[in-house]
Amino acid sequence: MHATVFGGIVLGVVGFFVLARLAVGTSGPFTTEVLTASVVGSGGAAVAFSITNEGQSVGKADCRITRDGVPRPDDVAFRAPSLAAGESVTIERELIPEPDSPVVYAPDRLSVICG
Repeated sequence: MHATVFGGIVLGVVGFFVLARLAVGTSGPFTTEVLTASVVGSGGAAVAFSITNEGQSVGKADCRITRDGVPRPDDVAFRAPSLAAGESVTIERELIPEPDSPVVYAPDRLSVICG
């Protein structure tokens, strides 16, 4: 009786990991490159960057635009469109801080991190 319950638990855990693997999938690594960055408004910036899927399968990258390469909770975060293996996409974003916000986007210090 105990062995049957234990077997059911093991089978459930293995099934969970198989479903999680299928749901998440494997893709990447993703490389990014900031192409252009310029000042927009007071404290804002416009940035254009490319994302390349260097993996072996289709995937979507979770990206964030940081002010100086250090991730923060107030970074702009987004999900890139689906990219086939070896495919690249160029994305343009305008970063405008909220009124009365201490956040300032310096174009020469912006970085994009995708994983």
